[in-house]
Amino acid sequence: MKKRIMALILSALLCLSFAACGNSENSKENTDIESKQVVESTAENNEETLSSEDESSENAINIDPNRETDIRNTCWGDSREVVRSLESDSPKLDEGNMLVYDVFVDGVKVTLAYVFNEQNQLCEALYTVDDSDGSKGTTMVEKFAHIGGAIAQKYGNDYKVDSKKLSSLADYCDDVGEAVELGYIEVYESWNYVKGGRCTIKGSLTRKNYTVTGSFLLSSTSISSPKSEPGI
Repeated sequence: MKKRIMALILSALLCLSFAACGNSENSKENTDIESKQVVESTAENNEETLSSEDESSENAINIDPNRETDIRNTCWGDSREVVRSLESDSPKLDEGNMLVYDVFVDGVKVTLAYVFNEQNQLCEALYTVDDSDGSKGTTMVEKFAHIGGAIAQKYGNDYKVDSKKLSSLADYCDDVGEAVELGYIEVYESWNYVKGGRCTIKGSLTRKNYTVTGSFLLSSTSISSPKSEPGI
């Protein structure tokens, strides 16, 4: 469309320019010839523009507004281009087989990574939140619970909560948050075959490399995962 508008503007300017200097017969003849060339050139440009617009129409992303979604506004199998069109903001990272965004889940700011397989199909989505903002263990437990609650609201309450004690020192901590912060306990949540069997979910709250991280990995049961798993 922009090319078409520019072609029309240039054509108008050229016509005005030729009209201003067309006083003599020779000038008129030259103007007629040049005007004809401009018209032909403009017609060619318009044809190219219309052809380009037709190609754009063919490549336009058409999405059924009534479809049942899997993650936010997306569905398993969506292409990278479709996912980008459905997110209102630009990704903070667009690299390899991932699109990464900053989003909010139940008021908690998290990192969301959309993962695509070799066929450019959305197959996994990973939500992560860590304590890089200075959050203590108890706050991380609360954030993890908020995200888990939001997921349960969308995918159902049929999930399993488990924990793994890494040290007997966990028994001397004031609460789970302190035990997680010190690396004495890890917390896990899991949903099996939700959304009509289309998805599995695994959540974990762990301390690795002095950082407490909460994550939820949503995986399609029908779309194959990439051969090499991405890292965040």
